[in-house]
Amino acid sequence: MSYSEWGRSYAGRSECDCRLCRDSPVRARKDTPPLEEDRYFKRPKVSFSKPSQEMVTFITGPDDNKQTFSVHKSLACAASPFFKAAFESNMLEGTTQTMRLDDVEAEVFGVLVHYLYFRELDDSSFIILEDATGEACDFDFLLLAKLWKLGERFLMPALQNEVVIELLEERDSVSDDRLKKFAVYVCSTEGDPKEDGPQGKLKRVLLEIVAFTEYRSLFTEIMPSLSIDMVIEVAHVLKGYVPAHHLGRGRADIQQDFFVEIQDEELKLEY
Repeated sequence: MSYSEWGRSYAGRSECDCRLCRDSPVRARKDTPPLEEDRYFKRPKVSFSKPSQEMVTFITGPDDNKQTFSVHKSLACAASPFFKAAFESNMLEGTTQTMRLDDVEAEVFGVLVHYLYFRELDDSSFIILEDATGEACDFDFLLLAKLWKLGERFLMPALQNEVVIELLEERDSVSDDRLKKFAVYVCSTEGDPKEDGPQGKLKRVLLEIVAFTEYRSLFTEIMPSLSIDMVIEVAHVLKGYVPAHHLGRGRADIQQDFFVEIQDEELKLEY
């Protein structure tokens, strides 16, 4: 599926067939424009036809667990202004053509390297397969969140957008435990979701997943893992999408919800 096709399918999907999702003008995605491929997924053009291609080296992890990745310099620089500025400078990275990333996990950076060459995420890195059937049974949202943060750090918005697609596509399939880990990580690393710009966008994704998950049990399991600020934000999101008296509840329904019924036995008491 191309990015534009995914944008159109996501724009037209309905959460469910209940009256709220069917009638709400806010949650209905039919009027949402498709994703603009050039705007969100622009691909740099790199030629490997020339001989003697230069390579750069990335060393990830602490000294006791270092992992080394060799990448074509032209590819790394085309995909990331951060890498380009570093490797074409007079600083240590420019003179040695090597970048140390002590705080980056090799598992996560390896997915980034795969993306550099193939312009797609390596499914095997975050899809958990069932041993018996070989079918997908869970999704490593924590790894995807860390990959999104690398995209932010190295100025690779197209990579970040690829991650967001996976998070939204599999939001109703991820297990409670892995979604909790994702929620805790996002709450501890992301900025205010109400801010403009890239800061807080991953937290907005978390808000979308938690507030509109298909399964109520998943919602109730995740809420205790969120900070109080995030819980308040979830409440604000839901309030904004549910107009007052949207479900057309009658006066009798309201009475049943808020007033205490008097039992017949209580009326027979004698004083």
